[in-house]
Amino acid sequence: MPIVYSCDILLAQRYVAAVLKFTFIDRLGECHLSRYRGSRGDRRTHSRPAATRPIPKVNNDVEIPNQNLTSANVGNTAVAKSCHTKRPRVLVDVVQKAAASLKFESRVEFLPTMYVLNAAGLTKPHAIQHLSVDLTGYDVDVAVITETHLKKKHADHNFTVNDYTLFRRDRVGRRGGGVAVYVNRRLSADVWTCPGDVSQFELLWIRVQTQWRTVFVGALYHPPKPLYESTELLDHIEAGVDALTTAYPAATVVLAGDFNTLDDSEIVTRTAMHSIVNRPTRGVNILDRVYVNDLCYAAVRVVASTVRSDHKAVVAYIGPQLLQLNISRYRRAFRRRNPTQHAMF
Repeated sequence: MPIVYSCDILLAQRYVAAVLKFTFIDRLGECHLSRYRGSRGDRRTHSRPAATRPIPKVNNDVEIPNQNLTSANVGNTAVAKSCHTKRPRVLVDVVQKAAASLKFESRVEFLPTMYVLNAAGLTKPHAIQHLSVDLTGYDVDVAVITETHLKKKHADHNFTVNDYTLFRRDRVGRRGGGVAVYVNRRLSADVWTCPGDVSQFELLWIRVQTQWRTVFVGALYHPPKPLYESTELLDHIEAGVDALTTAYPAATVVLAGDFNTLDDSEIVTRTAMHSIVNRPTRGVNILDRVYVNDLCYAAVRVVASTVRSDHKAVVAYIGPQLLQLNISRYRRAFRRRNPTQHAMF
């Protein structure tokens, strides 16, 4: 005679044996004792015919059967007929939608990658070659270079970088100084003259036209010992920014360069622009700065430049994280070969 265990007896055995719940249930399953009321459907459920549901097809203008079924007799067999209705088009062109989305994002987010550096002279040996490495490595669109030390005797073709257009403004009447702007040739650019321009101010405005917006870049070098008053330069900067915002209200304005002792808060107050550089660029001082009329740049990094200078470079960009170039210098001592080196042997 078979032995019958109730549910309470089986659960009591689990507590007596001190086994885990899941281990006990697995053991009951191995002995085919885990089927209890409520775990699976009864005979009525198993004998009930499964409801057939039509599988929807995502196609253009497909016919999908309606839920209102009518029966018809074909011979001795009853056949269900359905009233067919056309479903409207639900597919969209994924490629065109992605292209439109990409175009919209590029229109909103694209800005030229900025590079700012006090080169301490582009006339020193290999300075242009080193600058070319930085511009190519960081994929720079617009580069602002201060203290170029260029004069009238220096021809442009000796200081050009491949795939870049050079704009320069040299210091007049004194040595040193000067600013230059390199613009990638995939962007159209020209010089914008500020109303009431004064030659003693080393400020150069360049208008850069991208596919979706106009960007005005001002390259400024304010020397430590200028021949003018700082308030005069501040008035000139304020007048230039006001003229730009009035004539081009939708344009992006960027003012970058070496400001030295020019008061940061005074510039922000007068121009209503934002300073986006917050790390030292020379020693413990933030001398090389970038001001924008809109917080449009996602990241700003201060990096070591390949150009031999006591200033660090500033790179402002939008997009994936920028990897710093592996820049290092080594000095190796070696002994020259000469005919008498092994003459004693």
